[in-house]
Amino acid sequence: NSSGKVDITMMPSGVGTPTQSMTAGESLSAGDLVYINTSDSNKIYKADADAVGKMAIGYVLASASTDEAVTVYFEGINDQLSSLTVGTNYFLSATAGGVTATQPTSSAQIVQYIGTAITTTAIHFKFTAPIVLA
Repeated sequence: NSSGKVDITMMPSGVGTPTQSMTAGESLSAGDLVYINTSDSNKIYKADADAVGKMAIGYVLASASTDEAVTVYFEGINDQLSSLTVGTNYFLSATAGGVTATQPTSSAQIVQYIGTAITTTAIHFKFTAPIVLA
């Protein structure tokens, strides 16, 4: 390409960040962590530590309105965040779509490690299975 890099379209299938075009079930903002709502035609909603079925499976890098197509990223760098502390581990927040440096502690919440801040605006997202608090 014009930057002297190999264009991703020249690479074989399976190379690069895994993504999928999906339909937003609600308004999403760039950087939101998302989950698949299987009871609403597999649409994408903001992930939330307050509910077991709402664990983060990925994130979006662009805003989307309800019923609009949006690319979901299943791993990689989510660089649409703010006010992060470099080197800090982040978890799924009880605030829908967000991250927190403080692990949730309330009964029935989930603790899901999201990744480590690599800049003040970016987390290296790694999917991990959540732990349900008793």
